[in-house]
Amino acid sequence: MKLQERLHKMEREKGKDKEKMYNQVEEFVRISAQHLEAEKTAYQEELQRAFEARFSSRVQKQGEQSSQQVEARLIELGEANYSPSLSNGSLTSQIPSSREPSGVDNDEDDKIGLVQRVFKSKFTVDKDKDFAVHEPAATKDIITFNQGDGNASGPDGEDLHFDIKGNKNSEWNNKVIRILFKDLKEERVEWCLPDVPKSYLIDLINVKFNRVRTYWKLAQRQTKSDELKTWEEVENRLIKKPDERLSNTRKQEQWCNKFKRRQRTLTAVIEVKKHNGAPDIAVWKWLEELVNHLLELSRSKPGPC
Repeated sequence: MKLQERLHKMEREKGKDKEKMYNQVEEFVRISAQHLEAEKTAYQEELQRAFEARFSSRVQKQGEQSSQQVEARLIELGEANYSPSLSNGSLTSQIPSSREPSGVDNDEDDKIGLVQRVFKSKFTVDKDKDFAVHEPAATKDIITFNQGDGNASGPDGEDLHFDIKGNKNSEWNNKVIRILFKDLKEERVEWCLPDVPKSYLIDLINVKFNRVRTYWKLAQRQTKSDELKTWEEVENRLIKKPDERLSNTRKQEQWCNKFKRRQRTLTAVIEVKKHNGAPDIAVWKWLEELVNHLLELSRSKPGPC
């Protein structure tokens, strides 16, 4: 008994040490982020002063030109990133905010929305959970097509059904995904979205298929002690599963966004350090590597890293 108690005690202490280490890392990153925000503000102010000093004399010589002409000239000189403007006879600039969206995420959201639109058109469903009542393709038709029967017609593009009970990588499902991909390409052209690799769009369709397949399986009555579960139990399972998934997704997104902000701040500070030849730049680069590592961890699992 004493040996077991000692082992339990060691396990508890080990867990406390691990939690303490996580807390220390989190506190260190939080404090560092505060310093980084201050450094970032100073860096932006320094850039703005340098920019104004550099172009003030040029603006005075071109005083007769309109502000639009000055901006066009500055863009030609490659200074468009600073968005200069003429106000009260002096040149001001707005340093781009690190919180502004880059446009990449918006494009990805558009493509995900496009997949949702194609699924809604083909299967007449608004949300993933509506696939709980999706009618699978006939088993006989699936088997015939999967066996390579030349006379088998396969999935009908006008009345599409997944082989949702069988292998998700079956020939039938692959044909369904190809049909969806064809429609997705046509929709993408109508939406005027930029070109992306075929594999990227196929992955989006597969992710969507895996999600709706999960909802369909949750809606099926399963056995429990040689008895079928009640429909009330099935309904509770359908409600509980999405809530858990949404909660985990929110946690993961919050942690990712936190470390993304710190990552951008560190990048700006390191640029200042390089410009000033600071002796402690190696420390800041190490901190950047740490934040990058924590960002990867936050993407792989929800909650504190």
